[in-house]
Amino acid sequence: LLSSDSKVILYAAPSFLPKLDDALAEIETRIGRGNVFGAIASTVSSLSRPLLFSFDFEDSNDIETVPNWLFNAGAIGVSFSGDIEADFYISQGASKIGPLFSIEKLEENTIQTISSNEFGDFCSTPLSAAKKVLKSTSENEKTAVFFGLMRSDLSQQFSDSAEVVIRPVSFGSKDGSITATSEKVSSSDKIQFYVKNSKAAVESFERTVAAYKSNDEFKNKSGGLIHFSCISGGQSLYNKPAFEAERIAEASSSQIGGFFCNGVFGPIDGKASKATLFGSSSGFVSLRPKSGRVSVSLNGSDDLHEIDEIAMSDADENFEIVRRNVGSGRSLNSGQVQYSVAENTAKARNVLEKMCWEKEAEVDRRRDRWPVGPLMTRVLNYNKVTENKAKDLKSAIVQSTTPALIGIVKRKSPNFNNRKEAIYDPVSTLEKYTKLGSLLTAVGLHSDSVFYGGNFEQIEEVRAKVKVPLLLMDVIVYVYQLYEIRLKGVDAIRLISAALPKSDLVLFHKVANKIGMQVVVTVSSAEHLLSALEVDGIAMVSITERDLGTFEVNGGRVERILGDERVKSALGEMGENKPVILVEGGLKLSDFKIIDWKKINGAIIGEALLLADEIEKDVREAME
Repeated sequence: LLSSDSKVILYAAPSFLPKLDDALAEIETRIGRGNVFGAIASTVSSLSRPLLFSFDFEDSNDIETVPNWLFNAGAIGVSFSGDIEADFYISQGASKIGPLFSIEKLEENTIQTISSNEFGDFCSTPLSAAKKVLKSTSENEKTAVFFGLMRSDLSQQFSDSAEVVIRPVSFGSKDGSITATSEKVSSSDKIQFYVKNSKAAVESFERTVAAYKSNDEFKNKSGGLIHFSCISGGQSLYNKPAFEAERIAEASSSQIGGFFCNGVFGPIDGKASKATLFGSSSGFVSLRPKSGRVSVSLNGSDDLHEIDEIAMSDADENFEIVRRNVGSGRSLNSGQVQYSVAENTAKARNVLEKMCWEKEAEVDRRRDRWPVGPLMTRVLNYNKVTENKAKDLKSAIVQSTTPALIGIVKRKSPNFNNRKEAIYDPVSTLEKYTKLGSLLTAVGLHSDSVFYGGNFEQIEEVRAKVKVPLLLMDVIVYVYQLYEIRLKGVDAIRLISAALPKSDLVLFHKVANKIGMQVVVTVSSAEHLLSALEVDGIAMVSITERDLGTFEVNGGRVERILGDERVKSALGEMGENKPVILVEGGLKLSDFKIIDWKKINGAIIGEALLLADEIEKDVREAME
């Protein structure tokens, strides 16, 4: 599951510490150094154990199996790949006390004795040395004492630094030794003791935030921050609540989430070095697009008369959709004050990109109100109800005695290319469709508000009025949408191949099937169709005659795509498992006379039906 461009974030139970270093090393052999980050789960005492939560649709379809998702040992995590980069920032929040000690006697990972020139080279146990150092420390600094390990291979790097890597340790109760609970200790390493107090903690975290703010190239492009806050911090350490979170929020406009922890791990220099455990420390990971794409701000209009360049066809091999980014602005200075002004500096390069940007903005607003976790639970419970079982769109198409007809319901047509905006009443449309009787195989709904004048709540209204399968035609850009769509009673969704990278197409298809919805994949070229045929369990494909890059009808696509020798071969090899083939995009009823229904199973059609005067008569004549 891991590739060379993966980023991995782990959350480990304290009991996993002895295995952590080996686990990190194994992951780094697969994805390279500087790409693993995470934290040790927090506990209230050394005798308590944390509760870790993980969810995987491969393992569960039923909310009653929740206990199988809970763990109190090991580690859980997530891997990211694609257009993503991560930067790690660490704050140890401690100041060193006493001299630097050399290791004199080491048994495996247990340090028996240490020495220092300041102590006359006299060897003593670490516990005795710690007590001696504390005698010279002011009373208000004695909040906590920590063990710092200066690795021999990093001694040059840290020779002028106020901080070294603080390690979690356990003191021997009888002999005064200390045992490092993770990374192997070398006899050439050095020992430093630390205290953690308010002054040191504030200064350390301020340095960390300053380092993040000074990284201007990355800061303004951050898509989100994951904050690991050490439980040894908080109000008792900083003398105010939520100090770390507030400082991060002041420094960044990105979304922030996170975990409490007992320590963090990541590359020691914030870049491409070995992942290292920082005991009793806080930190955060900044996630940003690797491509460095600029942020955009949209005005919410569906008018695409202004485009940066001539729109590329969605069938072009170089056609791609660049995802919307947030938090952009133009930096302005007024005296000593610097502030940012949001600007609409980016323009969509084509119609489909504009539609994707608007959909992302719309769904982001809903995601802020309803987290995905509760939605997943609601979907699992929703699917338990017999009456909520999704209708089988594919079977309805295959069993139709005439070419399958999926009628579109929409409130308006998009105002692209100076087209006259037509307005339709969805209720009247549904009443009109009832006249088709068995000729109507399914209903396709556009609920998009910006381009089709609909609204998300409209889905339930349409669902309640139709007895045939309901296909949602909206642009899908997030897995989140699949859960909220299923709760509206949708039976099938459309995924646009040109709008999604292959990884998203596969993931969305898999999740939709898992939660009870079928999928129609809309393709624009032979390459798109061949890619769709590689999706496991692909059941339905629709070839669009409309160029979604320009929104113009580009007739003849069906013949060109199905006539491609590669497509013929691929479909032939699939045999009975080949998907249902549909056609969509600007179809007229007169097109039914020229469509090769031996190769095509049905059509998704809108305007022609909506404008038909005698809909049943016109459709029957077209199908003769």
